[in-house]
Amino acid sequence: MKFSAYLDTLDREGTLLAPAAARSGWHAKVPSCPEWTSRELVQHIGQVHRWAGDHVMRQRTEDDIDLAEPPADDALLAWYADGHARLVNALREAGPGAPAWHFLPAPSGSDFWVRRQAHDLRRRPQAPKTCQPSGCLRPAERFPAGARLPPA
Repeated sequence: MKFSAYLDTLDREGTLLAPAAARSGWHAKVPSCPEWTSRELVQHIGQVHRWAGDHVMRQRTEDDIDLAEPPADDALLAWYADGHARLVNALREAGPGAPAWHFLPAPSGSDFWVRRQAHDLRRRPQAPKTCQPSGCLRPAERFPAGARLPPA
């Protein structure tokens, strides 16, 4: 797929996630990963969108930022939508080939993040990316406060 197709997928699927999760109820279990609730999924994806968006927007070369703290339920949908829009806009402005820190091999940071986030959202909400065949990790276990992903 081309950068623009990944970006379109990210934009479309990300726009659908929060309303779908809200309709199911914040306490609803994610079918393919029943240890996660809809709330935890939206919180986690919202954190990752802000984290990835900041790497792209600021062309960071190191993973030196913390994950954002999600707000209370009454503000969660707006917070998620804002972070999603930031990520999409950062990628759109950067375009393919832009530098940014990333944790797996890729032609560039922007190419990595647009593909990674599009794939994560294509599996929404049936299979959050931290759900592995061996079991699921709750968001706090996957990304504890101050956690950093290992370098590529």
